[in-house]
Parts: sequence; structure tokens; C-alpha cells
Amino acid sequence: MQINYGFTHYQERYTYNYAAPGYAGLQTRVPVDAHEATAGYLIHPKHIPFQPYMVVGGGAIDFSPYGNGVNATATTYGSNQWRAAGLLEAGFDLPVKYQHVGFRLSGRSLYYRSPNFNNRQISTRSWRVTTEPEASVFLRF
Repeated sequence: MQINYGFTHYQERYTYNYAAPGYAGLQTRVPVDAHEATAGYLIHPKHIPFQPYMVVGGGAIDFSPYGNGVNATATTYGSNQWRAAGLLEAGFDLPVKYQHVGFRLSGRSLYYRSPNFNNRQISTRSWRVTTEPEASVFLRF
């Protein structure tokens, strides 16, 4: 079993396509803090010198918009929103002397619905896949 917490600070970008002339392609950016809490089942065949592994699981992501201007507040962009997320991860454990501590190199993907912050004007009803490389330290109990 693997348990993860992640924090990301970024901006969601939305493009409006209005029928009125001069308004096509307007963009808005929503600054967001995202907190990820996931858990997964660890499949870990033992090989030497590297130990490959795979994680399959899920959890949730809390998207929390915040203001970035003088008059902007979190309610300018909507309220925070939780989204269910699927998790896939694959990589290698790097061997060290100590049995309970180690290092990993991996790639991970999160699958979730795009946040709309309970605001119908920016709802896309689309799915997102966030893929990222990862270097980490782990504790084995």
C-alpha cells in the first residue's frame, strides 16, 4: 500500500467563445492551489539491481482558487472543489544499504475531471490527465 500527498500551485486557463463580434477567444486564468490525497496498491516484483514497481489506485484532489489582484478574492473565481482522481505510477526503486529507506525514479499520471469551481460559465465537462516525472524518497514499514 502506498499513500501520497501532493501540492501544486498553478493557473487554470479557460477560453470563452461568444457569438458576439469582438468577444471570440477571450481568456481568463484562475490561479489555483491543488492538494492531492491518493492511495494505491503497490505491485513490486523483486529484481536486482533495480526493483521495478507499479502503483494502481485513486483518491481525490482539492482545487482551491485564490485571488491574485487588489480586488480579487477566492469568490471571484468560484469556490473550492473536490474531484475524484485515478492514479497510475511506474518506476524503479534504487537500492541502498538501509532496509526501511530508499529512493525511487518514476512517472505518474492522475486522471480526473477538469475543475469548474461550481461556476457554469467555465465548465468544460472534460477529463484531464496530469503526467509528471518523479524522484522521491520512501519509508518502508
